[in-house]
Amino acid sequence: MGCQLKHAVEPPPASPFLSVPQAAKQMQCSPGLLYRLIRDGDFPAIQLGAKKYLVPTKVVEELVEVVIETGGLVNVADWAKMPSNPVRPGTPTSR
Repeated sequence: MGCQLKHAVEPPPASPFLSVPQAAKQMQCSPGLLYRLIRDGDFPAIQLGAKKYLVPTKVVEELVEVVIETGGLVNVADWAKMPSNPVRPGTPTSR
């Protein structure tokens, strides 16, 4: 007489954003490095105030795809500034 679930439990939907520490952990780098890349305009992020940034999950996923597709080294700063990149840092989004 075990416990049976009548309905499958679905995991919560994935967030479209990661905090900088979460993104850094996924990319196996330090949060400090990622903050510096963001502030220098070399990594796409959303700024929510003077010190609060969010990284779109899609950015991390796209970086992984590019590395797999090219089979080589991808320089994040160069990748982020490519015209084909839909989310480019340094692009004015505010007034």
